[in-house]
Amino acid sequence: MATQDVERRVPEDDRSFADEIERLRLLLEASSTLLGSLSVDAMLPEILDLASRTLAADAYALWRRVDADGSWRVAAQSGLPESYVESATAAISGRGPEVSLDLPAADWLSPAHRKAHAEAGTRSMLVTGLRYAGRVVGTLAFYYREPRKFTEAEKSAASLLANLVAAAMGTAELYETQQRLAEDQRFVAQASELLASSLEYERTLANVATLAVPQFADWCAIDVVEADGSISRLAVAHVDPEKVRRAEELAEDYPPDPDAAYGVPNVIRTRRPELFPEIPDELLQQATADTPELLEVLRDLGLRSSMCVPLVARDRTLGAITFVAAESGRRYDENDLAVAQDLARRAATAVDNARLFRETQGAR
Repeated sequence: MATQDVERRVPEDDRSFADEIERLRLLLEASSTLLGSLSVDAMLPEILDLASRTLAADAYALWRRVDADGSWRVAAQSGLPESYVESATAAISGRGPEVSLDLPAADWLSPAHRKAHAEAGTRSMLVTGLRYAGRVVGTLAFYYREPRKFTEAEKSAASLLANLVAAAMGTAELYETQQRLAEDQRFVAQASELLASSLEYERTLANVATLAVPQFADWCAIDVVEADGSISRLAVAHVDPEKVRRAEELAEDYPPDPDAAYGVPNVIRTRRPELFPEIPDELLQQATADTPELLEVLRDLGLRSSMCVPLVARDRTLGAITFVAAESGRRYDENDLAVAQDLARRAATAVDNARLFRETQGAR
């Protein structure tokens, strides 16, 4: 009897060892492909495929941490219902998913997150952190619809995969950041040429707004302060002319509140830029508290991120430039804000020079 038990364990140990060797082979083969990719979005399907070949599970997800506000979002997933993705993303705040062998009994789950798991039918999961350059950039999660205990070999394989994924994503992010900064610098240089090309600042600012779309923003709007202190929309740009027409109508029908707590009036009033890496639905609700009919209109636009910077010259506020990311999915950060402020300084100088020239000509 004891001999049979030993004989049974030996093949099981052999299979376990063989499985571990196969996982290592997969990770080794995939490392050159992942580390050679220079696009995070392009590698996401490859990561999920590799996860499924490394460790069998009912579903997989790669969670990304948004540095700007500490929130979490699902960058890619396989096997999860969309209802879980939406509800779990809303339920997680300030901390990522954690390892749990028994989700119904996990004390770290919030009631909303527990409900999301219950509705999705997940009973256990294995989560590995994605760490790069001393910071957590995300997590890789394996979901199971039955209670499950994980072997040390499985945990080790998941950890090795996470290290590979974190290194590949971190390298690609660095490359993408450098590429984007180079593109942004070219954009500012082109905009500077436009600003210096004419003293008709209304036309040149409109051209700058058009130039910003779509390489720097999906929407660009420029507002100026009139002689009487009122704010008027000088230009709005988007690749879709119909959307531009609709935006112009909305600006005319719903003029900005000069005492608004945020947006163009606030930026002009305080001379301080605004940066919203994420535009949550709560912000849209606040912005349309007095005009609820606008809420669905703004939701339909799919606004994701925005920046608004003041135009200041010789200690006078001349207006503001607003950049909005929507369908592109771009999320603005402090680097983008620095680019926007650089452009705003150049634009303000151009406007101020043009107005001084007009005043001089008018005095003759």
